[in-house]
Amino acid sequence: MQQYKGKLKGAIVVVGRATETISPGNPLLTPWGEETIPVARPKSDDRKPFDFDAYRKLRQAQTKFFAEEKVAAVLLAQKKWYGLLNMSVSGRDYQPGVIPTAYMTRENYTLLWRLLDAGAVEAEVNI
Repeated sequence: MQQYKGKLKGAIVVVGRATETISPGNPLLTPWGEETIPVARPKSDDRKPFDFDAYRKLRQAQTKFFAEEKVAAVLLAQKKWYGLLNMSVSGRDYQPGVIPTAYMTRENYTLLWRLLDAGAVEAEVNI
């Protein structure tokens, strides 16, 4: 994050590319017990347990850094396809987060990255 120090004031921050996933398959054809709820998994998923504590610490450090840099908003990728969303909060105790933060549908997030790959992008966020 230090490479961006002093460069983010007023910026809309796009946090990382969406990960490539393996399709969950047809839920009607998934035998019970094999994958009770079929979900898309990252292609690099080697079935290691998710380290939620490390993820939480990373997000807290990012939030603190973005707040200090006075970013305008933070956009995150949704891992689900077909316009489905998970939601989260960037604050604690049900209080608004320090920075406006939103998940984008995977389709829109990957489109935004394709545009960014071609050059600078202007965007408007209304949260």
